[in-house]
Amino acid sequence: RMDVLREFKQTHLLRLSAALCSNAIDVVQLGRSLSSLAETIIDEACVMAWQTLSLKYGQPEVDDTEGAITPGFGVVAYGKLGGQEMSFNSDLDLVFIYSAVDGQTNGVKSIDTRSFYVRLAQKIIHILSVRTRTGVLYEVDMRLRPSGNSGLLVSHIEAFADYQNNDAWTWEHQALIRARCIQASSLLANKFEHIRTKVLTAERDIKLLTDVKAMRKRMRDHLLKTSRDKHQFDLKQGIGGIADIEFLVQFWVLKYASKMPDLINRTQCLTLLKALEKVPELSNMPLGDLAEHYACLQEKVNYLALQKLPAMATITELNAEAITQVERLWLDVFGPEHELD
Repeated sequence: RMDVLREFKQTHLLRLSAALCSNAIDVVQLGRSLSSLAETIIDEACVMAWQTLSLKYGQPEVDDTEGAITPGFGVVAYGKLGGQEMSFNSDLDLVFIYSAVDGQTNGVKSIDTRSFYVRLAQKIIHILSVRTRTGVLYEVDMRLRPSGNSGLLVSHIEAFADYQNNDAWTWEHQALIRARCIQASSLLANKFEHIRTKVLTAERDIKLLTDVKAMRKRMRDHLLKTSRDKHQFDLKQGIGGIADIEFLVQFWVLKYASKMPDLINRTQCLTLLKALEKVPELSNMPLGDLAEHYACLQEKVNYLALQKLPAMATITELNAEAITQVERLWLDVFGPEHELD
């Protein structure tokens, strides 16, 4: 079954590649289609993992089963999948949650509920990321779970709420903007969305600006690809590139969502930029230009990914004026980096 999933993915990637190259779809449609493909594969991985563990251990005692492939358990998508902006080489940023109370599974070889869900998560990750003769489905990144790599693989929904409300860093709330519960019962999905809404619509103080600015600097220092050719530009991490636009959008959402909670009903950067046009304080911001530049950069990233090339381009291939506009806007909003010191 794992090889069948990989063949299924490759077939659809070929179809979407042809559609992009023939201009039958644009970058927004591509991102949504690739995200939908990933969600379908994750659903099947959940089914496979649940069946395997249920045969071995039985199932947890759960009342909350409506709409659930994996009763009492949920998958939250962050990053590109959460924002429905996946490209051809995107990883999966996932967080696993559960709502079942403490107890035991009902099989002959019974284990406690939390251990069952941890093993379920481990099995799902294995199905998605193990290499078979037909390749790997996706790389899975779990670092956005509460407490990162040192945190539990699966979080109870109440512990997740407590962490987000009391212990999470600002950058984790930035990540939550793009988060969607893509597999869970209706009740668990609603609980997650309630937590997300409460966190993202909370009023922010002046510390928000310095936190976002500091995190962007750390990310650029760590991830920015450098080239001996000064005319080469890192599409994702370069100054005036994709990440700068995303950080600006996330800053504005966190700053204004307490007054305009409708902002958080979207997870995709381009739709967020459109929604931000309704914020009176941003009426003079070039949000339409940002959206156009962002879409162009994303399209370039996808074409390079098709060729298995890094997200680098020469300045002459890009809109240098748009890059400069983002750089200037960043300085207007956040000020120069040295002000962090």
